[in-house]
Amino acid sequence: MKARPLKILLHAGVLAAGALAVTMATAKITQDDLKQLDGNLTPLGAERAANKDGTIPAWAGKWLGAPTGLAYKTGERYPDPYADEKPLFVITAQNMAQYDKQLTDGLKAMFKKYPETFKVPVYATHRDFRYDDGTYKAIRTYAPQIEMLGEGNGVKSSPPTLPYPIPKTGLELLWNLRFASAIESERAVYDQAVVYADGKIAWGKVKYEIWSPKDGQHFDGKAALNARAFYRMYTELPLRDRGSIITGYTIYDGQEPDSNRAWSYNPGTRRVRQRPSMAMTSRSARAASARSMTTISSMARLSATTGRSSASASSTCRTTTTA
Repeated sequence: MKARPLKILLHAGVLAAGALAVTMATAKITQDDLKQLDGNLTPLGAERAANKDGTIPAWAGKWLGAPTGLAYKTGERYPDPYADEKPLFVITAQNMAQYDKQLTDGLKAMFKKYPETFKVPVYATHRDFRYDDGTYKAIRTYAPQIEMLGEGNGVKSSPPTLPYPIPKTGLELLWNLRFASAIESERAVYDQAVVYADGKIAWGKVKYEIWSPKDGQHFDGKAALNARAFYRMYTELPLRDRGSIITGYTIYDGQEPDSNRAWSYNPGTRRVRQRPSMAMTSRSARAASARSMTTISSMARLSATTGRSSASASSTCRTTTTA
């Protein structure tokens, strides 16, 4: 069977997820809707209350930035406010059957392949962090003005961080996911390790910079660059790719599904070329092919939901959310 282009599949998936979203896209958020953000919902539209079995606690929102008593300096690892916690339980190949409904097919396969060494320690979930009051105010101010474009391919007049605090369609939920946890800028070095079944490791290392103007501390609804997010990535490892650079920007108010723009510099040819497409299949480094450029260009939106994972044959589940 002939493979369908990935762009077409993704576009079809978005439309399917939105169901009747195209016909409902003009439904505006009302002031009555926003009142829920002071009641049963958090300022970002999540449920304030805990779930029935208590595995997800009520939202506390007590911390803005580094938690009390923890020091953080730019360039250091983020301090863990829950470093002294012990796992609630540990899932192993021997007891995985009792957690069958919670395990993905991938985790089940890992337990079967490494029954003696693969383990999943599960920690308590926390909902202790919050955004600044300015962000919450901007969301309330601009959310009623947002407009969806091009069958859901773009949004206009979007507030920072969260375009739809009271989502009414599948497409609106997808845009919330795309903007989740946005921050204005980020500079980092990202080490990558792809471990193959035979035990060999392919190392990758990239430096990246991200700038999302609309997610600055003081949101300006009229700023011309609100509909853009810019990124640049420099490859250090593997050695054969050292010096490679990818730079580009994401367009939020585009009418078409392929409205992103990107360019690459090849140190071997010393030439800059525009990349024809930046989608899920565009890899940041051949040695670290598990990471896509879509991930790089949206990494500025990953700070509010964090997890830990080790490089050995184990996985750690810990969730901290901001709302």
